[in-house]
Amino acid sequence: MQDHVYVQHLELATFQSRFRELAASLASLEEASARLPAPRGARSEEDAAEIDACLDAADACGQALQVEQARARELARLGQELLQEHHFAADCVQPKCAEVRAVCQRLEAVVAERRRLLHRWVREQTQKVTYR
Repeated sequence: MQDHVYVQHLELATFQSRFRELAASLASLEEASARLPAPRGARSEEDAAEIDACLDAADACGQALQVEQARARELARLGQELLQEHHFAADCVQPKCAEVRAVCQRLEAVVAERRRLLHRWVREQTQKVTYR
């Protein structure tokens, strides 16, 4: 019986360690996504290069988010396994899985919105050039 409890403690410690690592990575990614540049009403070739840099930054943030989402899915899978095994720490595991999902969804929305704004700006600039 003690071996079973010991194994559950080890499993929970592993889950919590992975959660802390992922939470730190997601917090860093949230900070980076909040700093993603936005178009400032660019009018010249130099400004077009700035928009390209903004799009590159948004793409890099999106790629980093995909990596973290894969880690989040793995953590959620581990959490589900613990819950299916009637782990004693279900009240600890469920909220952490929900928190990670919520942060990933929030980040995905922020990055998608920034990319949408940048692409809309590029379209508007292209239309202005076309109509000249």
